[in-house]
Amino acid sequence: MEKVAMFVFNNFTNDSRVLKEAKTLIDHSYQVDLYAVLDDKTLPEEIVEGIHVKRMLRDPWHMRFLKKFREAKKPKQQSQATTTSPTPAKPTNKKIAALKRKYTLLRKKMAAKKLVMGKKTKAKVYEFMKINLLKFHRPFIFWDYYVKCTKANEQQQYAIYHAHDLNTLPVAYWLAKKHNGKLIYDAHEFYVERNTKIKSRTWKFILTRIESYLIRKCHAVISVNESLAEEYTRRYGVKKPYVIMNAPSQNMASSTNGEEELRSHLPISPSQKVLLYCGSITFNRGLEKLIESLVYTKNYYLVMMGYGTEEYKNSLLEIAEEQGVKDRFSFFGPVAPHEVTSYAATADLGVAPIENACLSYYYCSPNKVFEYINAKIPVITSNFPEMERVVQEYEIGCTFNPEDAQDIAKAAETVLENEALRTKMAHNTAAASKAYNWENEADKLIKIYQDVRDQHEH
Repeated sequence: MEKVAMFVFNNFTNDSRVLKEAKTLIDHSYQVDLYAVLDDKTLPEEIVEGIHVKRMLRDPWHMRFLKKFREAKKPKQQSQATTTSPTPAKPTNKKIAALKRKYTLLRKKMAAKKLVMGKKTKAKVYEFMKINLLKFHRPFIFWDYYVKCTKANEQQQYAIYHAHDLNTLPVAYWLAKKHNGKLIYDAHEFYVERNTKIKSRTWKFILTRIESYLIRKCHAVISVNESLAEEYTRRYGVKKPYVIMNAPSQNMASSTNGEEELRSHLPISPSQKVLLYCGSITFNRGLEKLIESLVYTKNYYLVMMGYGTEEYKNSLLEIAEEQGVKDRFSFFGPVAPHEVTSYAATADLGVAPIENACLSYYYCSPNKVFEYINAKIPVITSNFPEMERVVQEYEIGCTFNPEDAQDIAKAAETVLENEALRTKMAHNTAAASKAYNWENEADKLIKIYQDVRDQHEH
């Protein structure tokens, strides 16, 4: 039984792609150890569906240093013995006694001032160090993970080291080189062109140089779709990566019951048609325009099913109220991965908006599209290459400009206001599901591993 080490920089509780890949390998007689990140919601070590999960405590040196500095003992006040003069003998001269009292008072004031200045200085030093150290927070937490994974592998050897995304590739490369193993790079997205709030040209340059060097050291590179695979080849001049799409299992196809009926959980009238957005509720997903699109429709109800911060969700509720559509909009969930398609099947239309905020988004093929297909409902998506490819190839919906709320509404009406067309598109999802499912992708993954094993034997 060949041993595989997988590396992922999250707590491995909701990463469906990594879970599916690891389970596929186990089903084909591989032993999989997965190195993830420990947090307050997870265990340091456990077995998850046959996968030996080992989580590394996220405790980088700069956070430990700042904590110790902040919690250091406060300067002790000088004792009375050191801040006052000995009780003088009965003065023989009133002037001398007065001078001694002034001297004693002055010493007390100086000691108090020194204590206050010490606290202020320490606070300023702490803030200075905090501001400057946190500029390098991301590199430091990655380095902390790399060091701990390396220590955990001192007595371990694996045949194959599988890095999920660029943030784990350095440690997988180092360990593969150290233990003479094979290296697989699984790029879930174009990491150097991903969706981030803070744009740093310097950090992007460094990441690009790292990826450019390490990608050439891999025995296999995997991407999530054809467009991203071609972009890797164009940018780095490497052999075109293999493609493993993030499609759900056919076994997760919809089978609804009363408990998984969206209408039974939300204030949706029988006459309203349900638009479903499924996935992360976060910025640059086109959700603001999606809410605004309800203004241009009469009887549609929008449900957003997934996880989002309360702050961001509240901002969306404010938009809904400003646009006068708050009564036709709700959040729901999140629900367990195996329940997604069952809930989705009770919607009338699946929506996959995403903004052209970065190259990784422009070339994305989001899992939600395949979940809608598995749920057997028509789909409308942003008019970007990979999503458009799927929608048009199987005629399961239509596309829209994610920056134009009216165009989103028009796409929804094109499908929902023509019952014959909607029925045809829903029917076509069956053929799409046969093409885009994890069972097909699993076969590709095993073939990749066989190719890598053959390289190893040579």
